[in-house]
Amino acid sequence: MSPFAELIEKGVLCPRAARLRVLYVCTGNSCRSQMAEGWTRALLGRLIEPYSAGVDLHQLDPAAVAVMAEAGVDISQHRPVSLDDLRLDSFDCIVTLSERAWAGVALFGYSCRTIHQSFAASPKTGASEPLEYYRRVRDDIRKFVFDVYTRLINERR
Repeated sequence: MSPFAELIEKGVLCPRAARLRVLYVCTGNSCRSQMAEGWTRALLGRLIEPYSAGVDLHQLDPAAVAVMAEAGVDISQHRPVSLDDLRLDSFDCIVTLSERAWAGVALFGYSCRTIHQSFAASPKTGASEPLEYYRRVRDDIRKFVFDVYTRLINERR
């Protein structure tokens, strides 16, 4: 039995519940938040309506696209979005993935549930083994996305 099937059986995942609207925010909406949105769509898309945004906009990181593709998740068509372009009060939960995102979201004075988990920024150009960073963050974010949903469902009970 898959881990998701087990959680549905235990009542943690409820496939018939209304989809939660979750916004993932990182600094540039180029890597971490895009990975989180991609994982959420791939793993929990029937349960969560995910979005991602950044405090500042950067171009989609090609290394993030590559390592997500290695895992079978296509984020190549994602486009960076600014926090300024969204109504934060339209989300059930805002998840910040960097310290800068946490500070940026705090300025908006929103009233929905927030979760913060900082993941390291991408390595500087010329760093040794840069794809290893991306793979590690990809895998950590995959686990984290599932944890976010479990927390939100437990709070709804």
